Amino acid sequence: MTCAQFALILYRIYEMLTGGPYSPTQIAPFGDIDKYDEETKNVISMLHELGIADGSEGNFMSGKPITRAQAAKILVNTAKIVEQLKVSN
Repeated sequence: MTCAQFALILYRIYEMLTGGPYSPTQIAPFGDIDKYDEETKNVISMLHELGIADGSEGNFMSGKPITRAQAAKILVNTAKIVEQLKVSN
């Protein structure tokens, strides 16, 4: 599974847990997301904007396979954000 595919799965989980979509305020500054469709860019931008994923060397590594360590870090960060949203609502 690529990093972009994993990001899309997390976004679906985010929507399900929060009850709605997320609209990032700007497109993330990753050099490797230009080739993706608008939905994927927005999803990656959401992860960046919320501090869930920060990429590497200016790229999200969208097309590369996600490692277990990367997936674990992103899942933990996502859980923290979702918990914060539940508390604030």
